[in-house]
This record gives sequence, structure tokens and C-alpha cells, in this order.
Amino acid sequence: MITAGSDAIIRYWDLTKITNSYTISGSIDKEIEFNSSVQQAVAVYSTYPKEIDDQELGFIRHQQESKNLKSRVSKLKAEHRDAITSINLLEYPSKFLISGSRDGVVKVWK
Repeated sequence: MITAGSDAIIRYWDLTKITNSYTISGSIDKEIEFNSSVQQAVAVYSTYPKEIDDQELGFIRHQQESKNLKSRVSKLKAEHRDAITSINLLEYPSKFLISGSRDGVVKVWK
């Protein structure tokens, strides 16, 4: 399952093994974890901020400082900057994910 919304993040959900779920596109500053539960016989899938200890936070900061500026700029250009209002998966002639945001930007993902 693929979802998107007002947080401008596109997520892929592996409903058979939730730990295989991941973010397709979204803020480089948001670390999230995927969760699933059953509440009153309804499957509920959610994300929440990833808990990071001080040691891991130091490692992440070090990685961010040592990243190549060009790759960060490239990633920022790839992300939506406003709420994603539409998403569609095309399978023919090739597999593409198309997303559109409130600011009028349409993106095609391979």
C-alpha cells in the first residue's frame, strides 16, 4: 500500500511485515517508525517519530555534517514541499508513481 498526505511524505506499507515499510519521499529531518495494531477488530497502521538515543543522535549529526552538499540539494529537490493531494500508480508501459501536491507540483517517480 502507498500513502501520502498533508505531511508531504510518501510511504510504502508492507502489510505482511510492517518492519519492511519505508518512506519513498519525505523530509530528511523526519525519522519515523512504522507500526501496526488491531483495535476493535480493525487493523490500524501508523507512523510515529523514531526514538533516538544520544549516541545515535551524535552519529546522525556526524553523518549529516559529512554529507555531500550536492546530494542533499538533489534530495530536497525531489521532495514535495506542500501537502500531497493526489497519488496514482501506473503499471503500463512502465511502473511509475505519480504524485501531486497542493502547490501544483506533479512528480513522476520510477
